[in-house]
Amino acid sequence: MSEISPKRMISIRLDEDLHKQIQQYSKERGESKTKAMTELIKLGLEKWRMEKALAMYRERKVSLWKAASIANVSLWEMIDKIKEYGIYMDYTEDELAEDIKALSEKR
Repeated sequence: MSEISPKRMISIRLDEDLHKQIQQYSKERGESKTKAMTELIKLGLEKWRMEKALAMYRERKVSLWKAASIANVSLWEMIDKIKEYGIYMDYTEDELAEDIKALSEKR
């Protein structure tokens, strides 16, 4: 039996255009505004994590494995995104060792 995580209520003010877009999204998906907004927030956070991970990898602040971890995606998905964004993939022996260590710790 899985445990249901507690929910928090938040209140935000939206401009009219943004509110209309959320209503349209909700209507097209046939779901409540609450569910639609939750989905849109999740999508936005996924995008933010990916952009952060790509920027950190591009600036050589993190390894490929760490970037994948930040973005909450698999190593292969991260490689695909790096290719998609045209980021140079300089993979050193030290990074390989770090990634192998991280992979073994995940098991």
